[in-house]
Amino acid sequence: LSANKLVALPEDAFLPTPQLMYFRAGNNSLSVLGPGLFRGLQHLVELDLSHNDLQAEWLTESSFTGLIRLMVLNLSHNKINTLNAQVLADMYSVQSLILSHNQLTEIP
Repeated sequence: LSANKLVALPEDAFLPTPQLMYFRAGNNSLSVLGPGLFRGLQHLVELDLSHNDLQAEWLTESSFTGLIRLMVLNLSHNKINTLNAQVLADMYSVQSLILSHNQLTEIP
């Protein structure tokens, strides 16, 4: 879904795709991630949300709940100024967290 004009993703967008391993939604206008949006995607290994309008206040501990196999999270080129450590709580397998080109003023 990269390079479209998406501003949000429906809360049930991933219900029919529990085996999804890669999701790329970079280069959109996403500003909000609904609570539990990615819940149930236990096989997801790469999530690319780069080049969007995501801000820290919309990244909560429930934003990435259940992504226990996620290895790559790309949040570069957004509007994130801080990142609460709880946002990453379920991500036991993350090997690459890409936060470049944001507005970070502190690191958890």
